[in-house]
Amino acid sequence: MQYWAIPGGVVNRRALDLRNGFARKLQGVSPEAAVHQYTHYSPRQLEKLLCTGERLRGGRLAGKGVELGAGTAVLSAVLARREGIDHIYAVECSDQVVAALQPKVIRWVLGEALVHKVTPVVGSFDHLELPDGSVDFVVEIESWHHSDDLEPSAREARRVLRPGGWVLGFDRFQPDEMSDAQVEELLNVVYGRDFLERNGYPTDLVLTRRQNGEHEYRRREWVAAFEKAGFRQIVVRPLERAADSLGNSLLRLGGLAPARKPKFGAPAQEIRRWVKQVLRRTPYSPKSFTAFALEK
Repeated sequence: MQYWAIPGGVVNRRALDLRNGFARKLQGVSPEAAVHQYTHYSPRQLEKLLCTGERLRGGRLAGKGVELGAGTAVLSAVLARREGIDHIYAVECSDQVVAALQPKVIRWVLGEALVHKVTPVVGSFDHLELPDGSVDFVVEIESWHHSDDLEPSAREARRVLRPGGWVLGFDRFQPDEMSDAQVEELLNVVYGRDFLERNGYPTDLVLTRRQNGEHEYRRREWVAAFEKAGFRQIVVRPLERAADSLGNSLLRLGGLAPARKPKFGAPAQEIRRWVKQVLRRTPYSPKSFTAFALEK
C-alpha cells in the first residue's frame, strides 16, 4: 500500500467521512459481498464494460496503468488478470476503503500469484505521485464527475501518460440542453432512505447530492475540459443500460418487481430497451454511461 499526498480542498470531507464509515461496516463481509454492496458491479460486468470501451479506440489496454477513484479496486483487479497488463495503481481517497477493502478484493479476483500486479494507493486523482509520461493508460468509472474542476483533473491524467497513451472512462454526461436551473435542481435532491441504506449511510441522514460530492457536467463541459487539458484525440459514445432478463422485465411491467429492483419507468421504456438490444443499435453496459477514450 502507498500513501500519496492529497492537496487540501480537493476532497469533499463529508462525503469522505461517509465512505470511510461504510468501509468500516464492510470490513467483516466477504470480498464478493463488499464488491456487490460498495461497487454494485460484478467482475464479469466490468470485463464486458472494458471490452465495450476498448472498441472506441480499437485497441486493448496494456502495460502499466492507473485507476482513478478506484474504490474497492475491483476494476483494477479485473484488468490485472490480463496477460498484457503489467501493473496498476488503484488510487482512492478513502483510506479506510484502501486499507480494509482493496487488499481482500484484489486477492479474491487475482489469487495470491497475481496480487503484486495491483498497488493500493491512498491518494487523489488531482495529484498523482508518478513521473511525467510513466504510464500507458488511465481508467476511471464514475469517478471524474466528483471532480470540482474537470480540466486540472484531466490535465493531471494526461501528464502521467506516455505519448500515445490513453484514458478510458465511463461516467455520467448530462445533455447539453440541460439548463443551469435543471442542474441546480438535480444537485439539491435529498437522498431517500433506499439510497442511504444501499450505500451504508445512516438512514436518518439529511444529505443532498451536492453535499455528497456529486456534479452534473454537461457533454460540452466534459469535452471542453478534455480539449483544454491537451488531449489530441477525443472519442465520446453513449452506452445504454442493458435490458434485464425477459422475466424481470415482465415483472416490472406488471408491477410485481421486488422492492430492491425498482421499475425503470413506463412500459414503453422497457420495450424500447428490448428492441434496441435485439437490433444491437447501441453498445450496452450494466448502467447508462457515456464512454470516452482520450489519447495523448
